[in-house]
Amino acid sequence: MGGIDGPGRGTGNRERRGGGTKGRPVRGRLDAAVRRGGGQGRPRRIRGEYPPAGPPATRPLVRVDSGRRLRHTLHFADEATPTRRAKPSGVMGAEIWVRVGEPPPSGPSELTFLSLATRTPHVAEFPGEHGGKTAHYMLRWIATTGEKGPWSETASATIGA
Repeated sequence: MGGIDGPGRGTGNRERRGGGTKGRPVRGRLDAAVRRGGGQGRPRRIRGEYPPAGPPATRPLVRVDSGRRLRHTLHFADEATPTRRAKPSGVMGAEIWVRVGEPPPSGPSELTFLSLATRTPHVAEFPGEHGGKTAHYMLRWIATTGEKGPWSETASATIGA
């Protein structure tokens, strides 16, 4: 009969010795897993890790609820799954950019960064002097690697005074 790490008892001894990884860092194990996958479908998974997915290919769909005074509630979903609230795989959140006033922005360079939202909905609050003006929003997905996806369509709503 062995002790807690004796023969046939749990994995404590293997984990303490490194579990057969031969001291390689996590990234090295991940690269080796991709090579072993042989390019056939999804690479082999090592201890719950997957290789980085790359930049997001889809755009967020945006809906603005302007029912409260000086407040907008932004609901967003992936264009590939518009009825679900889940973000695409490998995505950290959505960058939200805004422009208050007219005319609507002709491109992202005319917008101001508002927030990085990791969950939907996101609430944007405005100062009193913006009451009655129009807020124009554009969003894009940000991957866990920091890569940015394509821009959404512009969503606009009047800020209630």
